[in-house]
Amino acid sequence: MKILLIEDNPGDLRLIQIMLDEVGSRNITSANRLAEGIGYLADEDFDVILLDLSLPDSQGLETLEQMHNAAPRIPIVVLTGLDNDEVGLQMVSHGAQDYLVKGQIDSSLLVRSLRYSIERKQAEIKLEREKEKAQKYLDIAGVMLIALDRDGNVMLINRKGCQIMGYQADELLGENWFNHCLPPDLGASVQDELARLMTTGNGSIHYHENPVLTKQGERRLIAWHNTTLTNENGQVVGTLSSGEDITEREKAQRALLESGQRYQALFEGSNDGVFILDLDGVHLAANQWASVMLGYSLDELIGLSFRDIIVPEEHEQADALMEALLAGQSLPIYEQTFLKKDGTRFPVEINVALVYDHSGDPLHIQSVVRDITQRKQMEATQHEQRILAEALVDTAAALNSTLDLSEVLDRILTNVGQVVAHDGANIMFIKEGLAGVVCCHGYYREHNLTQEMLDLNIPVDEVEVLQQITEFKKPVIIPDTRGHDFWAKTPTMAWVKSYVGVPICADGNVIGMLSLDSAKPNYFNQSHADQLLAFINQAAIAIQNARLYQELESHSAFLKQAVEERTTELRQTKERAEAILNNSPDAILMLGPEGRIQTGNFTLQQMFGFSVDEIYDKHPEVLIDTAHTGAVRTALQRVMESSEPSRLEVVALRRDGSGFDADIALAPVRDEHGLLGFVCSLRDITALKEVERMKDEFVSNVSHELRTPITGLKLNHRLISIEPARVDVYLDRLGREINRLDRLIEDLLRLSRLDQKRAELKIAPVDLNEVVAQYVSDRVPLAESRELKLSFQGKPGLPLVQADAGLLGQALSVLLTNALTYTPAGGKVVVSMHSRQIGAEQQVGFSVSDTGPGVTPDEMPRLFERFFRGQAGRISGAPGTGLGLAIAREIIEQHKGSIDVSGGGTPNKGATFTVWLPLEAEQLTVGS
Repeated sequence: MKILLIEDNPGDLRLIQIMLDEVGSRNITSANRLAEGIGYLADEDFDVILLDLSLPDSQGLETLEQMHNAAPRIPIVVLTGLDNDEVGLQMVSHGAQDYLVKGQIDSSLLVRSLRYSIERKQAEIKLEREKEKAQKYLDIAGVMLIALDRDGNVMLINRKGCQIMGYQADELLGENWFNHCLPPDLGASVQDELARLMTTGNGSIHYHENPVLTKQGERRLIAWHNTTLTNENGQVVGTLSSGEDITEREKAQRALLESGQRYQALFEGSNDGVFILDLDGVHLAANQWASVMLGYSLDELIGLSFRDIIVPEEHEQADALMEALLAGQSLPIYEQTFLKKDGTRFPVEINVALVYDHSGDPLHIQSVVRDITQRKQMEATQHEQRILAEALVDTAAALNSTLDLSEVLDRILTNVGQVVAHDGANIMFIKEGLAGVVCCHGYYREHNLTQEMLDLNIPVDEVEVLQQITEFKKPVIIPDTRGHDFWAKTPTMAWVKSYVGVPICADGNVIGMLSLDSAKPNYFNQSHADQLLAFINQAAIAIQNARLYQELESHSAFLKQAVEERTTELRQTKERAEAILNNSPDAILMLGPEGRIQTGNFTLQQMFGFSVDEIYDKHPEVLIDTAHTGAVRTALQRVMESSEPSRLEVVALRRDGSGFDADIALAPVRDEHGLLGFVCSLRDITALKEVERMKDEFVSNVSHELRTPITGLKLNHRLISIEPARVDVYLDRLGREINRLDRLIEDLLRLSRLDQKRAELKIAPVDLNEVVAQYVSDRVPLAESRELKLSFQGKPGLPLVQADAGLLGQALSVLLTNALTYTPAGGKVVVSMHSRQIGAEQQVGFSVSDTGPGVTPDEMPRLFERFFRGQAGRISGAPGTGLGLAIAREIIEQHKGSIDVSGGGTPNKGATFTVWLPLEAEQLTVGS
């Protein structure tokens, strides 16, 4: 016995060593600290640990827990100086094998405690292994295994059970099976059934079926085999049940039943046997079902080889499968033939697997065996029924592929021969008490009796067969029609010797019948009737659908027209609304009831640079300058409360942060249920504001400019009356003021005509060299009178332009007049011709350069404003209205051209005004 002793008290350590020496136990390793003792475990193997609970580096229960975690498979005997039974029980419950009080033990007690502790620990380990082994046996089973206590609480469930139920094992253990896993309407009845089994079963096997509820709420039908569990006293303590999920099998059976064929239930009383074999194929253990299956007692099965229960002719196959399994191959489920104790052979289905121990070595073989005798018998006896089922499926597919009633009826009579052979067949529909044939096949077509059959209209109440079918809604068989009045009196059907008819039902009412006829007496029987009923039950659905479709088609034209008209109306309304929104010059937003943006038109994106997605569900304030958001919020609240539209002017913000003047209109949208939202339109009124500003400025300037000559006129007129002797002086002044006033009015009228596009442009090919040269030539005398040098620099080969020569002359005249007026004596004025290429566009033009005072930088932005006169004009005292350059620019812009100014910013260096006119393709003709 190798002992690890952990004790820090030298006296107690010596005393324990002496006790162990007395009984010959000298193989002792001692440590005085817990960490030191745990360190020894890594290098040595010990049979038992003697552990003091009070150590320098650990105290009490924590000492035991640390040691138990470090050596879970070594028995621990606790040493303590405290004589307390509660503490002892606590230590044992936390993993100690025994509890010894120092001072109350001798050598024999100590050794006996150590030996018992080792034996108990070994028994625990063995029990744990057996438990793991048993759990593996359960988990490999192909059926659900579940153990319940007497109260119905789950004590055990295997892996298959967890898979079927959709739970983890710990979710079910301890839960009441009947309350947790059974439908509420079945829980009590199943519980009573298992309670009776526990009272009277005494180990017998009990079979029943009932549905369970999975974790997902799905109902699964389970076939159960139940037995009782007893304790060592033979008292029943619970039940053990194996369950097979037969949900899909049950669905298949229901499908066959709906087809009219009652099939024998599959796998009633299906039993699964579980076998445990060693690696040589010898049975080590088996469950009760294995004993029942083979007719051996459990004791008789133990020790038998797997070959002993397999028919001899399959031994070679079984040996090969065993060899493959031991080689590590995973075997699929396979079939073999077993031998019972009495020599009876029966087929089985086997699911076999190799079970490994903790180290990964093969431990034993486990196989789950299912008796498939019933299934084999079922497969053999129901071959004909499966063929019938396939025929029904094919027929159903063919019938459900069309909604044309005539085609459906024709297909029914075409396919019914696959179900029941016959000579002739017909379908009758019942209307107002009369049964009329609507389709017939076979004998009737072959003998050209179709029209005669279709002409039949038979009163149902007058024919017993028809009356029985419609009244009882069941098949009617007439094995031999000879002597039957109906067939005797109906020449068209006199050939019929045997008859079977089944009702065609819809919504619980008989709407017609399917009839099969044979020329052979006693041909049809009850089996034919059952098969035919199954067939027509499927066909009735297709008939009813086709009839409903036929009725709907009678209304389809009207419905189609109504739908098309309504669709067209809605589409036109939608298109009109979209056209209005998308072509509106205003940005239009639809706001929700809370005032948040829901959608907007295309102009919104153009005006603000935002897409609708970027501002979705935001307040319209995101588009407004912060100084005006309060006004927008107030207006929106006012509209919400009063339901009246509202307008206001604000400064709106584009995405790039630039602002512009905007007019906002808000209107509510309501229906009978209340407020749906708001329509918000935003109009850019920057141009209107600019027009108002320009109008005010224009009125102010005109008033000022008109007032000055008028004031002069009034003054000189008064001076004439005061000083008649100087009338000539005053009249000369009056003339100059009148001329100034005339020029001003003419300039204003000219600008007005240009603004309103009322100045008619007389477009014709113009040679700029010639026009400009003429105007320069006319101004040479004026220039010489002012001691100025005026020169012209032409450009030969310049293309002709399409222009109004007179208006271009006016623009050039303005530029020449300004240059000659503001250039001091001794200066120069140069007029030059030019051409240039900008991208794909060719331009020609002329420039007027002078050596006058030029244009200051602060005057450049306002140079072409109406009534603006720069510093040079004011200082010179030369008469002028400040409208010349404005008129020149209007003329050039109406020719789609432009005026450039250069030379501004350098005093007394002059200025250059350049006019550019575009050339169209047809204008590119070289001038002389």
